[in-house]
Amino acid sequence: MVPVVDEPARAGGGVRSMLFVLAAAVPVALLWRALLAGGPGDPAEAPAAADVLFAAVSVVAGLAVALPVRLVPPARRVRRFAQLLFASLLAAPIAVLLGVAIGAARPSAWGVVLVWPFVTALATLVVTFVRIVSRGY
Repeated sequence: MVPVVDEPARAGGGVRSMLFVLAAAVPVALLWRALLAGGPGDPAEAPAAADVLFAAVSVVAGLAVALPVRLVPPARRVRRFAQLLFASLLAAPIAVLLGVAIGAARPSAWGVVLVWPFVTALATLVVTFVRIVSRGY
């Protein structure tokens, strides 16, 4: 096994990544609101539509956050993953609250807020597992 030599850490790389994820809450909220604009005709279905559409947008956001973790040098991946997961846990409720503030229907199942961080964790796990298996470890 070849030892991994870590590159010098860039100052603030993790903080910038976390701020990027937190800033992503704004486009997620705007996209969610835009998709709800042509929502169901029945007002009783609005909360369910809000849940499903936020979950769909959260899947895309979770994948967008998780996949770049592979670009980080191996010695810092766990720390960067933890930072991005924490930022996702903060960004998802911010996106919901911002979306509701700009006119989206309030979700009926608040557990939908956990889709973004869950997809971030799951996608990171799958990519890491595939990489380990493909190396033959």
